[in-house]
Amino acid sequence: MQDDLGLDDTGVSRNEPIFTWDLDFASNDDYRAALASLKATWRKDGRTIERVDHGIAATLDDGIRVTLHLNSYTGEPELRAEGTCMRYRHNYDDAYNYMHDDNGDGTIDDHEQPNY
Repeated sequence: MQDDLGLDDTGVSRNEPIFTWDLDFASNDDYRAALASLKATWRKDGRTIERVDHGIAATLDDGIRVTLHLNSYTGEPELRAEGTCMRYRHNYDDAYNYMHDDNGDGTIDDHEQPNY
């Protein structure tokens, strides 16, 4: 049975995942060059490019929206990927520990355990 909160009694979750990466450019000129390069690549691929505050965005073939922009809170460059609604089952023993899987191998190794 599926409920409206994104969980069902079989352990399947439903969510629209969002991932962000902080980017570090040597200068504002380097950031603008990266924007221009990405824009040219997306245009060459036939993607529709959207102007967003301090950056650009496009939706890829699988429905994932990718944005390169300056974060509105920090003013720092950020790459953002927003997924569409999907169902998934996590492979971790504790649903909250996935954030500690630094090497992405699907297990929380001893050196990755939180210290609380």
